[in-house]
Amino acid sequence: MEILNKLEVKLFNDINTGKLNNLTFKVLIYADQLANHEMMRGSKKITSLLGIGVAAMILFLIVAFWHFNWKSQFILITSSLLSPLLSISVAFSIIGWIGIKFNSIMPIMPFLVFGIGVDNAFLLIHSWRKWALIEQKELNENKENDQKKDIFPQRMANVFEEMGSSIAITSLTNGIAFGIGIFSPSSLMSNFCLCTSIAIFLDFLFEFLIFAPCLPLIKWKIEENGEEINEIKNEKKEIIFSIKKENWPLFGKIKSKKERYIYRIL
Repeated sequence: MEILNKLEVKLFNDINTGKLNNLTFKVLIYADQLANHEMMRGSKKITSLLGIGVAAMILFLIVAFWHFNWKSQFILITSSLLSPLLSISVAFSIIGWIGIKFNSIMPIMPFLVFGIGVDNAFLLIHSWRKWALIEQKELNENKENDQKKDIFPQRMANVFEEMGSSIAITSLTNGIAFGIGIFSPSSLMSNFCLCTSIAIFLDFLFEFLIFAPCLPLIKWKIEENGEEINEIKNEKKEIIFSIKKENWPLFGKIKSKKERYIYRIL
């Protein structure tokens, strides 16, 4: 059987390279092995683009987090990419452990999970920054700066309460959508949907177990350096728009081109 498969692939390659063009008849060939061969060839091209996609994503995160200091940038970028990366690795490990073979469609899965994971990370960052400004304004009004460190647990609770349901619903709908594909008659599609569903579920867990704890750690470090108040003041022009939609006209008051560019991205 293996010899016949190799013969099919060789004949197919000869046809594509034009070695059989001098024949008086037209040769058309199709077989399961050729379909698998073409899918594997296409998946290899897609896999080579994964590095370019990850590099572009890192560049985007650097630009989006430009207003943080370099230590905060490193922690945020690393943790936001670590959650989907771990979920992808664990998902591949699980399907390999239960005996499912890696097929030609599965290289598409990392692109999907990276997009979902980074999007969830931006939702958490957006909510964290919004509550940071709200609490800072309350502290300034009440002049209770001595209790500043006590607000972080409550801020994290507010973030989970606000964004937890949103991330859970999107992860659930994505998981159900790919879960339906598990019942596909095609084994390739079924295994791909199973692997993607597992990765999406794991990414949902890792976002709260890995990425979310990094947010207060960053704030603690900034506070120890005495830079948190200044950072919050610098962020105020951008965060205030997420609190009140009627403040969109205030966008014209931001003079820095870099701040305008970052705000458009966020």
